[in-house]
Amino acid sequence: MTATRGLPADRSALQDWEYPYEYNPEKAKKMVDELGGVSLTLTFPVGSNTEAPANVLQMALAEVGIDAQLNPVPVTESNTRYMAGELNRS
Repeated sequence: MTATRGLPADRSALQDWEYPYEYNPEKAKKMVDELGGVSLTLTFPVGSNTEAPANVLQMALAEVGIDAQLNPVPVTESNTRYMAGELNRS
């Protein structure tokens, strides 16, 4: 068996796996409305490979009514500030 990017070529372990949640934006919107709105902050190290996914997450959350603010932190500071507890959820 040959490996592709660290995974077995046949990926047999993944073939029978199903995502346990349905994709239902209407249900998500209803849940957000019932809560009276939801807002959160997504902190990520700017200039890293997490910048594009953070933008995608922000757009996806907005589609269901969640206000997600982006908090880019310089990549040179992100680990130090995280370890100091500055970026932890409060």
